[in-house]
Amino acid sequence: MKGRRNDDSEDNGFAKWGGYMAAKKSKLEQQFSANPRPEADGGGIFAGVAIFVNGYTRPTAEELKQLMLRHGGTYHHYRSRATTHVIAANLPDSKVRQLKGTDRVVRPEWVAESVAAGRLLDHRDYLLCPARPCGQARLGFPPAVPAPARLASDDNFLEEFYSNSRLHHISTMGAAFKQYVGELRAAGRGSFPGLERLQAAGRHRDGDDGDDDLFGEPGSAPGDRVIMHVDMDCFFVSVGLRARPHLRGLPVAVTHARGEACPCSPGRAETRQQERECYRQRLKERLGEQASVPDDAVPGGSMSEVASCSYEARRAGVTNGMLLGAALALCPALRTMPYDFEGYQEVARALYDTVAEYTLDIEAVSCDEMFVDCTELLRRAEVTPLEFATVLRREIRERTGCTASTGLGPSPLLARLATRRAKPDGQFLLEASEAEGFLRDVAVGDLPGVGRSVASRLAARGVSTCGQLQKLSLAALQAQFGARTGLALHRHCRGVDDRELHTSGQHRRKSVSAEVNYGIRLADRGRADAFLRRLAGEVAGRLAALGLAGRSVALKLMVRAKDAPVETAKFLGHGVCDNVTRSSSLAAPVADAEAIAREVLGLARQIAAPPAEWRGVGIQVSRLEARTAPSHGLERFLAAPRGSEEPRPSTDRVVTLSQVDPSFLEALPDDVRQEVEASLARGGRDSAEELSTDMPLREAETVLREWARTQRRPEPYDIYLLADYAERLAALGRADTLLAVLRLLRECTAHKQDDAWREACQSVEDCAQETMLRVHGEELAV
Repeated sequence: MKGRRNDDSEDNGFAKWGGYMAAKKSKLEQQFSANPRPEADGGGIFAGVAIFVNGYTRPTAEELKQLMLRHGGTYHHYRSRATTHVIAANLPDSKVRQLKGTDRVVRPEWVAESVAAGRLLDHRDYLLCPARPCGQARLGFPPAVPAPARLASDDNFLEEFYSNSRLHHISTMGAAFKQYVGELRAAGRGSFPGLERLQAAGRHRDGDDGDDDLFGEPGSAPGDRVIMHVDMDCFFVSVGLRARPHLRGLPVAVTHARGEACPCSPGRAETRQQERECYRQRLKERLGEQASVPDDAVPGGSMSEVASCSYEARRAGVTNGMLLGAALALCPALRTMPYDFEGYQEVARALYDTVAEYTLDIEAVSCDEMFVDCTELLRRAEVTPLEFATVLRREIRERTGCTASTGLGPSPLLARLATRRAKPDGQFLLEASEAEGFLRDVAVGDLPGVGRSVASRLAARGVSTCGQLQKLSLAALQAQFGARTGLALHRHCRGVDDRELHTSGQHRRKSVSAEVNYGIRLADRGRADAFLRRLAGEVAGRLAALGLAGRSVALKLMVRAKDAPVETAKFLGHGVCDNVTRSSSLAAPVADAEAIAREVLGLARQIAAPPAEWRGVGIQVSRLEARTAPSHGLERFLAAPRGSEEPRPSTDRVVTLSQVDPSFLEALPDDVRQEVEASLARGGRDSAEELSTDMPLREAETVLREWARTQRRPEPYDIYLLADYAERLAALGRADTLLAVLRLLRECTAHKQDDAWREACQSVEDCAQETMLRVHGEELAV
């Protein structure tokens, strides 16, 4: 077990910063160009356009990058002479003064709406900074007048919420860098300049003219497997301090608020006390009446959360996630900094680029944290783990201006625990032979998967350290926590972890969602429905940027607990809530806002809580798959432009039987169900679009007549789509439209010689009538 802190700052061959940056920009542009470009042959609507994204935007920078990639444009990670357009949602005064008369600073809507229109729109209609005479530098953002707090019912609420939500920024950055690792691997040429420098330095070290200072104190030789955990120190604070060197060494916190202590009104103090009692009672119900619940009283003051704090602030008792009012009570000298999301992205990209110069065996965890499998790297470079950590940390500090700590061990678990010992700005090697002894004094809360609930249940048994946990048998742990959690606790407290890293770079999204838990004050159903539609549009935009659609839609509500105060301690916060979730499985994948909103509105009707009691709303689309064009049968007519004689060409995509809603299959007659199952088992197709219940009846009639006219016989999957359409009309109470559709089906199939058409018509009608009877208590007279 060996550790070493490193403060050396020797030159690593990149003393000329401009040369490095030029090479870096060139490399990033080559990586972007190496990606597959679906519209490359046709030029694409953004042919000749090269964008640079300045600051936070919606769509996000990563989403804009994907749109450029798909539609023939170029994305610049750094602004250059070749940049044609700067994309920004807002610019501070200092940057406005730097603009030249020829600069094109365009709002991000220009890109999104050009894609939607299928052509390049005039960027002049989207200029953020319209042309003006020299010397007129200010954009006119009045800083002195505070804007009134927005509610969820306001039209522009979502845009403002996501531009200020740290959780949204952090989560999108985390997902973006997982995808970025995949891009680095796809663009990799098999050469690693960092590894080559490391090999050269190792050869010099072994010679007479070598310089051991590059590596510092040698550690033990690499073993069978070495995993490195890289974690930036106080990431948000470190990035902010680059522009505020005068705050170094002081207690600092990153938060939305300015850190001014404010008196707490008697009414608000009473609300906080009531909320605190609600939380305490819920903990007792979950952990047992005998459980010890600490007094986490919140003093009067700001309710803004501390996102990150310096080590000087931590020594005063401040912690990440603490409310600023409580932090100021503990540390009156605490200084605050605003968020700098542009800076976080810049530093995070430099971090990943630095590691990628040595190896691509990287598993991204977040924007400032990763695992690296160093086994092959160390073997090829013939250096020890600590020697490599010394070099890597030095380069990270030089390129980012921020420090990183590294932990090394034979597994991800031990590497992460070693990092805790290494912080701040250090490195530590934890060898397998010393793992169990090292863990004896480690708190059980430091183990992966051990949250407040598990830690409290263990504390009730007198267990707070891994050494105490090691004394409990596997049987006892599984009896209390279940087979899976019990086994994990038994193994992890002994340092046993055989998890493999996901270094392929193929990050597969399992779901796409949008959630809001601030400002949700919806007075009535009309305002709630309008907000759900806007939030569905947000989810649809994220799906479109990723090229995905999903077969499951879920609505998540945070509903005010019955014993919680109506007004929360945090202004417009969510307070103490009950979490309610409803979901639906769909016959065909959805990605457009209308389809998502339709499902969500239906799910909202199933939840008894009135909208006035909602305090948080989330929409999630899961069971994701790539969006592709439909292929045959009824799908061709759903996807074809209205009025065209020939449907659009498309690609095939297979739908498996497991993706079909079982309740729909059960509602079909036995013979039809068997045929549908057989068709899907053979590889039936599914559509990227569906018959929308909002589609005008005349348009639906056109689609159905053309389908019946041109098809020799109905495919089982066509019956499946029609039955689903009829069921949705029935569930929504659209009796007139449903009646017209059913009668049209009878008309279209009456002259058909093949009995399959009449059977198809009857199957669709049976499904619709069953839904009418179940939902409305009566059938239609067709």
